[in-house]
Amino acid sequence: MKRLLIFLSAVSALGCQRPARSENADSAGLTPAPAVCRAADLEMSIEGSDAGAGQRGITFAMRNKGNAPCLTGGYPALRLADSLGHSLDSIAVLQIASSYEPIAVSSPFSLAPDSAAYFQITFTGIPAGITCYQADRLELVPPGAADTLVYRTPIAPCGDHLNLSPVRQGRPPM
Repeated sequence: MKRLLIFLSAVSALGCQRPARSENADSAGLTPAPAVCRAADLEMSIEGSDAGAGQRGITFAMRNKGNAPCLTGGYPALRLADSLGHSLDSIAVLQIASSYEPIAVSSPFSLAPDSAAYFQITFTGIPAGITCYQADRLELVPPGAADTLVYRTPIAPCGDHLNLSPVRQGRPPM
């Protein structure tokens, strides 16, 4: 019994050892995982917009302008600001699937150089008894990143919130 325990302990210890790591991951045939997409790696643009029944929708593209693939997916952090950079804290940002696609989350994915991912915001655009705000820029922290991407564009949401979709790969629906 004692020999069996010693044998099992030795097998267990061998199974828990990490494989030797080569100085160059490529020479070992391993491909390193891409780093998280940082704001400095991305360029933002408006891909499309839509309006109807008092609602507004804007689809934004985030293009990887870096030289290597990067990892993204999930919800970015978003803040609206006025022309002086003051936060419009009266507007809550709600994470939803989107008005156009019922998928609530997106799995992380690799964004190749010069490829784009997208996300959408939707909001009420008619001041029917509610306050409207003038935002002049969006401040976006890509999913998993720590730096901020600033995109200047006028947006006039009415009410107390706007809806934000997760970042997705592929072509946007609008």
